[in-house]
Amino acid sequence: APTSINETEGSSNLQLYPNPTSGNLKVSISGNLKMESLHIYNVLGEEVLNSKQVSGKSEMSLDVSVLEKGLYFIEVKTENNIERSRFIKQ
Repeated sequence: APTSINETEGSSNLQLYPNPTSGNLKVSISGNLKMESLHIYNVLGEEVLNSKQVSGKSEMSLDVSVLEKGLYFIEVKTENNIERSRFIKQ
């Protein structure tokens, strides 16, 4: 089970680019961490996208073109942490 939650605005292990995006969102995690799962939530807290295909990866590309325009929150679970960030879909 995760032991801590990191939600930071700049100095996170989680990098998202390009942000804002209209199509693909590259997600990478640093610090020798590996993703276990990835979840994307809208501003209402509803899960709109998730992926178990990230397991063991430190970087991946997500197609977010199906999402409505707006602000989204991304949560990446690693072995010991939950990393959170946000991105804008244009």
